[in-house]
Amino acid sequence: MPKIDALLNNAPCGFLSFIDDGTVVIVNATLLALLGYEPDELWGRKIESILPIASRIFYQTHFFPMLKMHGKVEEIYFSLKSKQGINIPVLVNAVRRESAGSFVNDCIFIPIHQRIQYEDEILKAKKAAEAAIRAQQEAELALRQQYERTLFLKQITHNIRQSLNSQEIFDTAAYQIGLLFQVDRCLIHSYTDMPTPGLTIVAEYLSSEQTSLMKWEIPVIGNAHAEKMMAEDQVLASPDVFADPLLKAVAPLCEKIGLKSMLAVRTSYQGKPNGAICLQQCDRFRNWEDWEIDLLQRLSNQLSIAIQQSNLYSQLQLELRERQRAEQIIRQQADREILLRKITQRIHQSLDLDDIFDIASVGICQCLKAERVGIFKFHPDSNFHMGEFIAETVGTGFDSAMGTIIQDHCFAEKYVTFYQQGRIQAIADIYQAGLQKCHRDILVQFQIRANLVAPLLKLGDLWGLLCVHQCSAPRYWQEFEIDFVQQIANQLAIAIQQADLFEKLQKELVERKQAEAKLRETNEELAAATRLLEKLVNTDGLTQIANRRCFNHRLEQEWLRLYREQQPLSLLLFDVDYFKRYNDHYGHQLGDECLTKLSQAAQQVVCRPADLVARYGGEEFVVILPNTDVEGAIAVAQNIHAAIQSLAIPHQASEVSNIVTISLGISTMIPTSELSVVALIEQADQALYRAKKQGRNQSITFINN
Repeated sequence: MPKIDALLNNAPCGFLSFIDDGTVVIVNATLLALLGYEPDELWGRKIESILPIASRIFYQTHFFPMLKMHGKVEEIYFSLKSKQGINIPVLVNAVRRESAGSFVNDCIFIPIHQRIQYEDEILKAKKAAEAAIRAQQEAELALRQQYERTLFLKQITHNIRQSLNSQEIFDTAAYQIGLLFQVDRCLIHSYTDMPTPGLTIVAEYLSSEQTSLMKWEIPVIGNAHAEKMMAEDQVLASPDVFADPLLKAVAPLCEKIGLKSMLAVRTSYQGKPNGAICLQQCDRFRNWEDWEIDLLQRLSNQLSIAIQQSNLYSQLQLELRERQRAEQIIRQQADREILLRKITQRIHQSLDLDDIFDIASVGICQCLKAERVGIFKFHPDSNFHMGEFIAETVGTGFDSAMGTIIQDHCFAEKYVTFYQQGRIQAIADIYQAGLQKCHRDILVQFQIRANLVAPLLKLGDLWGLLCVHQCSAPRYWQEFEIDFVQQIANQLAIAIQQADLFEKLQKELVERKQAEAKLRETNEELAAATRLLEKLVNTDGLTQIANRRCFNHRLEQEWLRLYREQQPLSLLLFDVDYFKRYNDHYGHQLGDECLTKLSQAAQQVVCRPADLVARYGGEEFVVILPNTDVEGAIAVAQNIHAAIQSLAIPHQASEVSNIVTISLGISTMIPTSELSVVALIEQADQALYRAKKQGRNQSITFINN
């Protein structure tokens, strides 16, 4: 405990200092003796520990706030609590001072029994204290009520947000709000502006004496009260509906339903109204309190959020259903494409029509959820009067048509021409399609109520029909279903034609064996000729290495590949030093032989499979070196120089050597989208130019200055 001045310690009045968090930092002996504490028992404790509950509340709500605001308090009636729990009335004077950057509050306590001579003043202080206590009690009551209303608001908010169903939210809100405000009727309205602005009651809370107003429609236009309510987020309080000018026009209606007082507010989202809450008091006129108006405003805000969440949830649900429908359509489309691909593959792999027809009928039945799918074949030479189903998939409970010989003269007379022209027949209901009776009777015989029929054509002739039947009820065929059946029919027509061709080929097999042998021989010759031609096209006729055409194609390929891989591509461009003089001195025949030897020497040095040596033109040669950096390109260039030098081909007309030499330019790039192979070739050409200019018989690497 800090030391205290002896004079202050023995003063007739109690003295105590505390900091802003209530911690006691100084207390004199007089106050310790008054309260029955030992010297160290109060230091470091909170001042509230020596205050009775009423004084503690007074200290928190009046005394300390006044001290902080004014810097002092004078002659405040207070009570202290002794160590034995006895309340000791005192008068307190306090001042606030700053010490070492923080505030200290010094208090002087004078026991009331020492101030008997000032009874009037004490009585006044006591009355003031009692008034303060009453004020504190009233404040506590107001705080309790505010706390309870906050809890109610929190609970109601929680309840209306428990569901994402709009009607459940409305019903919960009406019931909870009606109970909270203890009104005779609580109405929840929804708002619409189509075709005209109006309010509809969607939920209602009623006391036992009132009648329901559910399903009432309340127009907004021409209703002053409704117009004002829906125009702004402000609670409209009507203690007396008959005295409210906004309700003057609907006074007869208010009298009819027994309405006396009303409190109403709109619900809105982002400034746009979506409903309203209306509280009605019918048993008495009611003056609405400020806290009720404020609470209803806050409740409307919460209900607005809950309604918006519900609307968003409903929208998400709708979008989810739409997405599920879209995904189902996509899955069905995928199933159809898989079936079509499967049939196509089977056609390519097999000549077994029965197998192909079975796959098609089963797949169509599953994809379209049809009740019967069959392949019908006309008997040859029957002139389309007769035929039978040769493949079929039929649902449970429906008769099979397999093997039944069908004679239909109506079909041959009325419909064959259309099918030969590629017509697809889609009948939703055979009884509403205007069919010939004889043809309809055939369909009835096989329980057909709706059908989708596509022709199977073989070289333009009608071979048969692909039939999809709905037997239990009419069916309106969708465009994608008709298109799907058409695609399957086209593939089956290919299979039929292919099988027919195979059958003819089988008959001609013996005769064609010799022709096939001859054909194989011819093909081998053709392949050899093709290989030779390809070699001639890509090979330089003189040097027998790759030519300019082959070089251009390979360089483009490697540029694109190394652009994707972001790896280096090097190019060597060289030509023979003073080759014109060589030709003039030794003749063109030896010149050609010289070029051939040089190219072969370079070819032997450049040995990786991806590398390419090509004749660029005249005495110029080029080397493509993929995945090769500058150091690697220089090494290959040195090897080419060495190989050519080792040939020791005489060149008396050269100014740099008595044997044939070359000048060589080197360029290396990592391909980018901004550059092209032209840049790579230009750099190599510039490097070659420098090699010649600097004396020939050397390699120069292009450096980008």
